[in-house]
Amino acid sequence: MVSQSPLPSVDYLDLSEEHNGFTLSEVSSLRSMESEISDDVISESDKKLRHVTYLITEMRDTEVTYIDALTDVTEGYIEKIRSNENTGFNEKTIKDVFINIEDIRAFHIEFHKELSSCHDNHIDVARLFIKKLNVITEMYLQYCASFPYAWDVLLKLHEVEPSKSFLADCQRALNHMFPVDERLHRPVQRVLKYPLLFRDMAKKLKGLEGQVIVEEALNKVLQTAVRINAVKRVQELQSTELFGWHGPDLRVMGDLLLEDSFKMTGAKDPRYLFLFEKCLLVTKKREAEGNVAFVFKSLVQVVANSL
Repeated sequence: MVSQSPLPSVDYLDLSEEHNGFTLSEVSSLRSMESEISDDVISESDKKLRHVTYLITEMRDTEVTYIDALTDVTEGYIEKIRSNENTGFNEKTIKDVFINIEDIRAFHIEFHKELSSCHDNHIDVARLFIKKLNVITEMYLQYCASFPYAWDVLLKLHEVEPSKSFLADCQRALNHMFPVDERLHRPVQRVLKYPLLFRDMAKKLKGLEGQVIVEEALNKVLQTAVRINAVKRVQELQSTELFGWHGPDLRVMGDLLLEDSFKMTGAKDPRYLFLFEKCLLVTKKREAEGNVAFVFKSLVQVVANSL
C-alpha cells in the first residue's frame, strides 16, 4: 500500500468564505482532489479484495451445494437401502459402491460451519485449509483410489434385479434427471476445485496482506491434487493401458512419483518407467491408431529412503 499524508477532512472544515487560507471554492477543489487520490491509490487494492471476497463466497455457496448432493446419496440411497430388505444391496456392497461418502459428508457439514465462521477473512480461510488438509487428503485419496472398483460394482447392480429397480425408484423419488452415478463423481470434482479457487485468490493478493499464507494454502491443496491425479493415473494405467502385468494391485506400490521414457543400453526401443514409492516399473510403450499401451518388462524394488 502506498503511504500518503492524509488530506484535511472536509467534514471538519469551517465552510465560511475564508478559513485557514481556504476559500469555499478551494474547499470544493480539495474534495475533488481527495476523491481522485482515493480512487487512484485505494480502489485497485479494494477491487482485488472484493474479488477475493467473491471467491470466498463462491467457496461457501458451492460447499452447501456439494453437501446437498452428498445428502441426496446418503439419505436418498444409503438410508433407504438399510431400511429395506429387497434392494440387492448388503453392507459389503454399500461399502463397495459408496466407499466413505458418509464420512465425507459428515466432515463437510462441520467444515462448512468453520468456513462460515471465517466470514470473508481470507487469512482465516487459508489457515482453516492448512489445518484440515491432512484429513481432507487422506479421506479423498481413499475415495478416489476405490472409485473405479465402485463404478464397476455399480454398473453391475444397474443391470440386475432387484437392485436395478431399486436404484431407479430412488432416482424417481429424488426427481433427479441422472442416476446416482453422477453424484458419486462429485467428491472427485470437489477436491480438485479447491486449488483453482486458491490460485485465483493468490493472484489477487499479490503485494497485499495475507498473500504468504494464502500461497502456502495453495501449495498444500496443489500437493493434494497432484496425489489424487497420480491415483487416477495409476487406475487408468492398470485398468486399460498396462499389459503383461500379473503382480498385485499397483496401488500397494505407494504413490506414483514419476513417469518418463529413457534409452536403455542394449535395447532397441526406449523403455518407459513408472517410479512408485516402493518399486520401479519398467515397460515398453506402444502406440497404434491414437491408442497408447505399455507392455510390462521388469520390476525393480526401491530400497527405503533411497530416493
